[in-house]
Amino acid sequence: YSFLFSFLVAAICFVFSIAVFYIGRKRYHRVKPSDSAFVRFGRILYEGARHSRRGKLILTLLIALAISVVMNVILVFLPDSLPVEILSFVISFVIIVGILGIIFYGQQADWVYSASKTNGGSWNHDDVHGAWELLRLFPYFGFMVSFWMVYQAMNGPWINQGCQMDSRIFSSQSYNPGAWSVWNVIIILVCIPLLDWWIFPKVGQMLG
Repeated sequence: YSFLFSFLVAAICFVFSIAVFYIGRKRYHRVKPSDSAFVRFGRILYEGARHSRRGKLILTLLIALAISVVMNVILVFLPDSLPVEILSFVISFVIIVGILGIIFYGQQADWVYSASKTNGGSWNHDDVHGAWELLRLFPYFGFMVSFWMVYQAMNGPWINQGCQMDSRIFSSQSYNPGAWSVWNVIIILVCIPLLDWWIFPKVGQMLG
């Protein structure tokens, strides 16, 4: 079948789901939002960072990352030129530094508790503790950015690179570069039992 048929089936399903959602609109219980969790987290982060050097560093890294990502998206739509290329390299450097900084300096987030009322701040303990739990995940998010940068390359740059390589096996049969990503699935299927049954238990025994 053609691409038109494939996308047509998906479009029909989406239209049907929207129609079902609209038909049941009178049954929904609407609650007005009392506050934005994102804004609350940002305010807690800002208040806690004012009393900590580590907090100021983390906040600076986050702002630099956000600006760099937005600028990187804008550069995609600009015509190729030397200034654009130089700015692209600078933005990439800032993103790498921001990710590494969050991974290394984000492992300790106790500084955010200075925003709680018990420490002279203006936020209750539950809100600050929720912000602390989210901050503790930031190093993990840093690793996830690096992982998805490499993972998404499998469906584009790596295939383009494979098309320019000698993909013959045993000097006769050619191995289609589009099928190389199957090794990702094989490695996952091999590593899951290996990590679950042997490596993780060993690490748990070492850490007590």
